[in-house]
Amino acid sequence: MRKLPVLPTLFSALVLSLGLMGCEPGVNTDTAAASGLPAGGSKADDPSSSSLLPAGFPEEQDLAILIPMDAEPALQAGYPTQDGDVLLSETWLQQVSDAYLDTDVADALEVENWYGDWRVVSVRIAPCGPLGHFPGHLPGGFCWPQVRIVWQPVLENHALYGFIHVDRYADDRAIHALYRVQPYWDATQLSSALETVLEHINSGLPMEDLDAAILQDLEDERNLAMNRLISDVADLRVLAADDASWSGVDVRNEYYQGDEIASEFHERLYDFLWSYAQPWALHELTSFSLPEGQSPASIDSWVFIAFDGYEGEITQKDLTVRSRTTGEILVNIGSHQTVSTAGEDQAVLDALTDPAVAEELAQQVLVGDSNIDVLGAMIADPTQTFVSNTTCASCHRLQDPLFDFHTFSYFEDRSATISPRVVEDVDNDLRVLRGFLEGTAP
Repeated sequence: MRKLPVLPTLFSALVLSLGLMGCEPGVNTDTAAASGLPAGGSKADDPSSSSLLPAGFPEEQDLAILIPMDAEPALQAGYPTQDGDVLLSETWLQQVSDAYLDTDVADALEVENWYGDWRVVSVRIAPCGPLGHFPGHLPGGFCWPQVRIVWQPVLENHALYGFIHVDRYADDRAIHALYRVQPYWDATQLSSALETVLEHINSGLPMEDLDAAILQDLEDERNLAMNRLISDVADLRVLAADDASWSGVDVRNEYYQGDEIASEFHERLYDFLWSYAQPWALHELTSFSLPEGQSPASIDSWVFIAFDGYEGEITQKDLTVRSRTTGEILVNIGSHQTVSTAGEDQAVLDALTDPAVAEELAQQVLVGDSNIDVLGAMIADPTQTFVSNTTCASCHRLQDPLFDFHTFSYFEDRSATISPRVVEDVDNDLRVLRGFLEGTAP
């Protein structure tokens, strides 16, 4: 992999000034003021109109941004956000660490990593993520744009196994943070229409019971949020389409185009996160980790945990698997899922012997690699399997080697892992976004 030169110290000064002075980087007020477009995007009037977007937009790297592990300065956890908070607070990180204490991971996060080790390694854009619990649960328009960030602790000048020097080493753990996009750049809370609809969905009530005005508000605000996101994502591009390509899920193109361009993109990306990754907008946080020891193949144990996010606070929740056809919970795994390359959590194994759910559950989860040839493609396809319809480990088992559970992040000192599920997610997101830009509702 080509190495990115050290970026100018101007970027570090920018980060500090934003935090201390309350500056507002790159706010697109035209996008924030855009009108709702119930049938999708209006190509004539909308700020995300095809005529105003860069040529060839969107491509894969517009929606899946992979940052080189050696990019400097690292986008660290303590960088400030628009609301005066930070991207990944020490409080959140401590809650994640505490949630592992009674698992095989124990205190590994505190023993092996410092707060300053945690950095953004990738960003994903979901133009309109589904709000339902399974494919076909709700009409396609019941969706909302999201931004997903992957955090990892990256160690510099590390002695692998105590004696092999590596410039950078990504510990075998990660945090995935999901944020809902709001229609206006200066929002400080979720859309009221979205909150109402989410409460209705989670209560299991029929959609026809919702007031027509609420549904219209949801559609209008969803389109505003999509328009804002589209415009800001397009603005991340530094180069003209004639000079670069953003096709394929890979390290973002600008990082390979020289010092100045890499620096400009890195600043724009932080600009973007400053606005979109505010803690109050987080709605879910998940994590997985290897126990202490930094030897994945020999330790052969990984633990997954999850949290709900609301108003800047995170609360640990149980891991569950819902039916792909009814949304009913097939198994409640509990507060954590523990797996190995060939094994599954005991709660899942027990459910696979329960006649009431065994047959259906067996078609939705991977136990080691025993059924990956049969189920792998279906689990990788977001139109067939929502995240809630399988286990965390199943989504993370789709790559080789089997002891690499990363999906869009780094494993040890190797090149980035890009899971088949990520590739399929991005392909589906491109289809949704291109349709929206052509005036088709999600």
